[in-house]
Amino acid sequence: MAELFTTEKEGVTVTKHVDSDGDEVRVGLRLDSSRERPSRVRLQDTVPADVTVQVPTADPPRYSASDRTVEFERTLGSDESLTTGYRYARDGAAADVERHETPSLVVETTSGGSGDGAEPTPDEDDEFEMPEDEMSVTDIVHDATVDPEATSDPRRATADGNGAVAATAGDRSPDEADLGELVDAVLHTLDADASPAQRDRLARELTALDGSRSSLELRVSYLQSRFQDLATYVDAMEEFIDDHGTGEDVLTEVMDELRAVREQLSSVRDEQATLESRLDALEDRTGQIESTVERRQDDLEAEVQALDDRLESRSDDFEDEVRRLEDGLERVEATQGTVQERVRQFTAFRDAMEDAFQGAQLSSEE
Repeated sequence: MAELFTTEKEGVTVTKHVDSDGDEVRVGLRLDSSRERPSRVRLQDTVPADVTVQVPTADPPRYSASDRTVEFERTLGSDESLTTGYRYARDGAAADVERHETPSLVVETTSGGSGDGAEPTPDEDDEFEMPEDEMSVTDIVHDATVDPEATSDPRRATADGNGAVAATAGDRSPDEADLGELVDAVLHTLDADASPAQRDRLARELTALDGSRSSLELRVSYLQSRFQDLATYVDAMEEFIDDHGTGEDVLTEVMDELRAVREQLSSVRDEQATLESRLDALEDRTGQIESTVERRQDDLEAEVQALDDRLESRSDDFEDEVRRLEDGLERVEATQGTVQERVRQFTAFRDAMEDAFQGAQLSSEE
């Protein structure tokens, strides 16, 4: 079952196509650059543990494989696209739990021209069959026919967009069953019905394309993704037209809204003029109130000052009266002391007289 993964970074888009055939997994990688300057692209893809990875060879090497990581590094020119890929063999028991991931991407701007200017060398393993190491966009979509002399060579070279040559081994045309699947995939992508004659013609065109089955499947997958994007765009446009109408309807609606906005703006300006006149009247009224408040405040301060003066005078009179009363109280207290002393003297005299009277009475009785 084929799987597609896409990632984008700094103007470079990578589409990963994974095709599993039993224990063999083929991974196709398409790189598209929309940058204005050449860029050094380093792509890292994760593979399962304990698998045998086979990558195309080139001089200088563009692929490197380490534990669970396959790395591809190359310089992409401005607006350049290319397709490459690798494969690995896996253990059948691990196939059920295998999970593919989106590759990581590092992009660096370079000052040189596009491409690496180096020619890849053929793979030393004659049994290793891969689609083209690298192809430009022109190679992917070009309806080139197979060169009879090239097909007689077990190792056929194709040129990429930078003039570099990528060698593959043992490329072969798809068989009849594979062609049927590819024809069905193309027709499904185009959402079209075809007569037997049209299907035969499409099969002949696919057979004439220069590439292996994996390369053709990658091209069909790329075509499917492009048509899916187009279908999404068409659906969005249809939904927009259903909601808002055609361009003329939208323009009419916008003009109506613009007229309504102008009317609202005129109304707002009238309200602004009214508010400004009311504000001027309010400012005049505020000035009058401030003058009245200041005048009344001055009168109140004068009255308060007069009250303070009267209170101070009354306070002085009260203090004089208090001092007079205090002096009278002191005299009363002094008189009271004198009276009390005289009362004590009178009491003592009375007691003495009573004692004397009682003594005289007792003497007369005897």
